[in-house]
Amino acid sequence: MDFPQLPLADFLGLKDNPDGRLTMPRDGKTLNHVGTAHAGAQFILAETASGKCLQEAFPDLYGKTLPVLRRAEVKYRGAAMTDLTAHTAIDPEDIQRFRQEFDERGRSMILVNVKLTDTAGKDTFRAVYEWFVQGL
Repeated sequence: MDFPQLPLADFLGLKDNPDGRLTMPRDGKTLNHVGTAHAGAQFILAETASGKCLQEAFPDLYGKTLPVLRRAEVKYRGAAMTDLTAHTAIDPEDIQRFRQEFDERGRSMILVNVKLTDTAGKDTFRAVYEWFVQGL
């Protein structure tokens, strides 16, 4: 499934940039009671971006596995007042370990690091998402 087709991502207006990063616009659907980006909306942007990162890191597993978010560690670092962009990364050693374990057992876990930045490049959110991935 392409990420813009996910109903919640579509509702929040998440967009895939030409550089491959997901963005979330600042609008009424994404704001909290004080006019900044809602914590839940930021979490959804980052979680969706982490899933997209998995898909891009392991394209051969797309449609052949069931990835499920197992755990998240989140830190909100400052008020988010503008559109937000998600930046994702997986440690290369984790990719190797995941691949070996998945090939041996048909399942594995992997960590995806995500940070969100505003339009000025200010870091507003950091998280580590732990995914459990099992073959179908």
